[in-house]
Amino acid sequence: MTFRSEYPTGIVLCIDDDEAVLRYEKALLEQFGYKILTAMSGREGLRLAAIWELDLVVLDYSMPGMNGHEVASVIKRIRPELKVVMLSGGDVPAHALASVDAFVEKPNASHQLLPIVAELCRTPNDSPRSVLNGRNSAGGLTWRDWVSRRNETLLFAVLMVLALLFRLYFT
Repeated sequence: MTFRSEYPTGIVLCIDDDEAVLRYEKALLEQFGYKILTAMSGREGLRLAAIWELDLVVLDYSMPGMNGHEVASVIKRIRPELKVVMLSGGDVPAHALASVDAFVEKPNASHQLLPIVAELCRTPNDSPRSVLNGRNSAGGLTWRDWVSRRNETLLFAVLMVLALLFRLYFT
């Protein structure tokens, strides 16, 4: 495809409880060079977000367990630089939209998702690719700050695993 080079590449995590939607998102984004991870629940998505160096998260609002707003809020708390796109086939409260960088209605996803993903992956963030020289592209994050954030993420992942084990053992 001649227009493939117009799109940046990156690692994108797609979170949705509908396997067909995940397959669609994966097929669409992979054909333009993105590496895709998928999760069928908010908790699984948070686990992947804690261990992978992602460029973007695409998630559904309406999921059992943790909804998209709850997942986005946790992601933004542990990785504030990580861009999040929310999809939904229904109404989404304003406070949920405030926790994400972009919103796409599922009926429009076929023509809106790719341009939004491309734009957000093009936007500088605090990924290791931009901080190896000691500062991010905006000039603010040092390597030591980045390592500190990664340590907080690792601690969060360990605490999530411990909480899950505790819950499984005592229920």
